[in-house]
Amino acid sequence: MIISLHFFIGESDGKYKQIKFLSCKKRENFFFPGIGSGKTRVVFWWGITRSQMGRKVGITEPTYGMCKKNLMPTFDEIFQEIGFKECKHYTINKTDLEYSFPNGGKIYLCSGDNPDRLRGLNLHDGLIDEFQEEPTDKLYKVLVGRCRNDSQSQIRMTGTPKPVKWVREKISEDENKLIRQTTIENFFLPPE
Repeated sequence: MIISLHFFIGESDGKYKQIKFLSCKKRENFFFPGIGSGKTRVVFWWGITRSQMGRKVGITEPTYGMCKKNLMPTFDEIFQEIGFKECKHYTINKTDLEYSFPNGGKIYLCSGDNPDRLRGLNLHDGLIDEFQEEPTDKLYKVLVGRCRNDSQSQIRMTGTPKPVKWVREKISEDENKLIRQTTIENFFLPPE
């Protein structure tokens, strides 16, 4: 079973900001949603759609514990929702936090607390989750350096709307890279 962005958006008219972020073709894109706005699910859908194209994707969290306690349970929940079965549609190396797919695609969940540990990876695409926890642009620079497998590489950053100085400077280069969203705009939430 190959998954595409169409699986995520269904027949949507594209008005939701999560879809705008997921379908963006720019090399860099920043998503600043409010708390409870579905950001972790968007991280999953971005990673899965990229990996289903046979790509190697690195997703960083500020700490190893956040990978284990935030991303992995969300990934497992969504895999169950969409009918993906472990060993049939994907395998997981829980020690290395690595998801592998039959088409050769991979998702690596990585801790950003020591960016130099990422230097051995060869990726197509990378995402920094909770970028506002990074006091400098070192993790960003290391991840950009890892995304060198082709000219279509994408770099994504997600976090709460409290950007640090280096992120504000990156956004000021091109305001069109930024997508903001409020919690109310999360279509993953149940209707009132």
